[in-house]
Amino acid sequence: MRLLSVMLVVLALALVGCGSSSKSSSSSTAAKTAAVSSTSTAGGGAAAQFAAHAGIAFGVFHHYIYGPLLAGQIQALLKNKAAVAKATTAALLVVGEIKLATAAANSSASLKKLVTPLTVLSNGFISALTRLKIGKFKIAEIQSANIAIGSIEGTAASAGASIVERTPPLPAGVGSLAGHSPAGP
Repeated sequence: MRLLSVMLVVLALALVGCGSSSKSSSSSTAAKTAAVSSTSTAGGGAAAQFAAHAGIAFGVFHHYIYGPLLAGQIQALLKNKAAVAKATTAALLVVGEIKLATAAANSSASLKKLVTPLTVLSNGFISALTRLKIGKFKIAEIQSANIAIGSIEGTAASAGASIVERTPPLPAGVGSLAGHSPAGP
């Protein structure tokens, strides 16, 4: 449990503190952040950036967190340190991508109404990560996040920003999530 706590702190600092995650994704996250900044003045570019980041966040959530819940694998996940590490990494990636999607939505007049729901969703993931770190877990939070994601996807689609969920592989060296393998982009 102590190793998991240390890992969570390191991952959280890497993701939140400098805006990137470890290994190969650090340069791509920095590039995505720059892309969001450079397209902030162009409404269409911001909408595309929003859809891309939200697609990754929601795809990762559904594949690595919500899918195992539906498959009844949560108890196995909580007993497997490698699986907890993978779920934690997935949740950190979701938080990072939601923050990038929020920045893009904030720079688009048609998507500004999504800033608050995205912020609430991000805060929920951060809170859930804190509880996971101490061995607590609330299935209702995952179910609520899924409902919020569905609402955000619907609102975005009505604003002209259709979200296509994508599931990139998580960084190498992270344990498998109860038998799930990444679906790829």
